[in-house]
Amino acid sequence: MIQKKVARARGLESFARLRNVTTRQGGVVDLDGTFTALARALAAGSDGAVQIVITGGDNKRSWVLERERARQGNVQQPRLEIRLTAGAAERVFAGEESPIVALARGELRLRGDVELAKAMYRALAADEGRIDPCTEEG
Repeated sequence: MIQKKVARARGLESFARLRNVTTRQGGVVDLDGTFTALARALAAGSDGAVQIVITGGDNKRSWVLERERARQGNVQQPRLEIRLTAGAAERVFAGEESPIVALARGELRLRGDVELAKAMYRALAADEGRIDPCTEEG
C-alpha cells in the first residue's frame, strides 16, 4: 500500500508495466523458466549478453540471457546488466509494477546499453503506459 502511494505521489503510475513473464512450478516462481521465457521474448534484434542480477540479503543470483537462452552464471562484459532486489524482480516480472517505479525506488539499477534496456522495455510492455521517462508522452 505504501509503495503504491509513493508511486502515485511521484506520478510514476503512468509508466507501463511488463506483461507477466513469470513461470511457476508447484505454485512457486521458477526463475530459470522465467528468464528462459524472457530470453526468447527478447531474442529478435538483441546482440550481446544481458546479465540479470537479483539480490536479497546476503544472496546474489545471476542469469545471463543470450540468443534465446538463459543460464545461471555470469558473463565478463555484458552488453547490459540489470540489478534488482528480489522483491522488485517478483513484482516487475509478474507485471504488478513498472520497472520505472522500481528504478525510482532504487530497487532496480542499469549498467551498460541503456538503449537496449529501453528496447527490452518496449518489447515487454503490457499496457498503454509511458515507456520513456524523459518524455511526457512516452
